[in-house]
Amino acid sequence: MPEDWAHIVFDARLSSGERAKVNSTLRESLQHTMNCHDLVYGPIRCTTDFLTFAHMSNLPLAIHGEVDRFFAQAINTAKATGGKLLVVMNGWDGLTTDPGSFMGMFRASASSIKIRVFAEVPRSFWQVDVEQAIKVFNGTIRINPYLEELMPHDPFDAETQEQFRLAEAQLEHSTAWFCRELLLQAIKMDYASVKQALQKKHSKQQNTDPDMTTVDYRGEKAITLNFLKTIHRCSYPLFMLTISRDNRRG
Repeated sequence: MPEDWAHIVFDARLSSGERAKVNSTLRESLQHTMNCHDLVYGPIRCTTDFLTFAHMSNLPLAIHGEVDRFFAQAINTAKATGGKLLVVMNGWDGLTTDPGSFMGMFRASASSIKIRVFAEVPRSFWQVDVEQAIKVFNGTIRINPYLEELMPHDPFDAETQEQFRLAEAQLEHSTAWFCRELLLQAIKMDYASVKQALQKKHSKQQNTDPDMTTVDYRGEKAITLNFLKTIHRCSYPLFMLTISRDNRRG
């Protein structure tokens, strides 16, 4: 049965590449995504746009940059007809894994935006409630921040686990999963920054025994990871380490 959307954006991203090649490659991919979407949800009866661009997913998107302006226009297009905007993304990281950028683009109109992620094997559509996702990112809703298989961590106590279960039971479809996917990328980004700082520090040390440097580095790495885990357990998200950039948007 056809759905009632005012406007649909099909979005795909590459980390880098020449503009013409990026557009050609991704538009072909998005056409396949649109065809699959038609098979699952029925023919599209509203205006559509393709967004293709090259940008590292974990780097903030420029405020008032190309992607920011594109979605501002897409939101206005949907609002003009009094309807909702649907964003169909190729992959969990098809738009951005920077929570600050995500919030900056969608927070003001979150209640009128939904996301579907075309991902996994076999490919399926996973629906995300943008308003709920933003509440997770700003800490209003607390969920288990870990992707269990990929992010080893100390177990939570029974009370915390129950709080997480109740919170996630209120979330639509795959919203919690989407948020954890962004968190995984945030962890990678913040750890990469820590690693770079440590390497720079040790590169300045002279007459240092290489074995001692290795031991020292590993020790600091372990301390850093334990500290991040403590942040998650006690105050909630590591998202806050990256969301602080969103303050620039006012």
